[in-house]
Amino acid sequence: MTLPPWRAASWPSPQVGADPLASRSRDSSVQEFIEYADHLSPDKTMRVFAFVDPSTGKPSDVSAEVLHALASQLRLGAAVPDGVQSYFNTAKNLFVHSYYHYGFVPVAAFLAASAVEMAVRTVYPFEPDPAQPKRKPRPFYSLLEQAIKEGRITESGFTTLEKARSKHREAMKAVARAKGLKYTESTEPFEKQFLRSITRLRNLFAHPQEDHNLITPEMAHGLMLRSAEAINQLFRET
Repeated sequence: MTLPPWRAASWPSPQVGADPLASRSRDSSVQEFIEYADHLSPDKTMRVFAFVDPSTGKPSDVSAEVLHALASQLRLGAAVPDGVQSYFNTAKNLFVHSYYHYGFVPVAAFLAASAVEMAVRTVYPFEPDPAQPKRKPRPFYSLLEQAIKEGRITESGFTTLEKARSKHREAMKAVARAKGLKYTESTEPFEKQFLRSITRLRNLFAHPQEDHNLITPEMAHGLMLRSAEAINQLFRET
């Protein structure tokens, strides 16, 4: 392959052994730059994860095919603006390609949460006021809270919630029994839980710390699913 003139002139030639991390295994918890020959090799990190097949109730190994099928479930309605559609589709594509690089899992989750922010800012656009030049756009939390108060986003609009809740409820009951504790379910409306969790996650991703929490593909898919349901509610066709 012939390099373009600007590439050959301005970038130093790679030297064998120059990268002290070159020999580090992809099993490492540190995300590395992947060698060209390995870009389409499954990331070994993904081997430790599994999804529960809803048709059989049994665990299913993660594969690119499984991730694509799961991403295909994340559908935005025709009324959702093209910009939001495009942004969310990027999150879906990253989710699928996380099979080859686990690091795309949290990035896909972050973009899905950011897509909710993009959607709510589309519904409540910022209008500059010449009389108040220092006025800034409202925070994501404030805008999403307004959408919930106005009934644009409601618990009933999260159409797959009850099925997920039932699964979570049984798991938490089993944990409580094992620990000899009494299981108590939250009575807080889900839209308020969503408000708190989606804005917190978005902020954690937007302002990352050196240490970060592990996000499994299943967790990311759940967040992306709730994000899609929230976005669809914001642009509900009437």
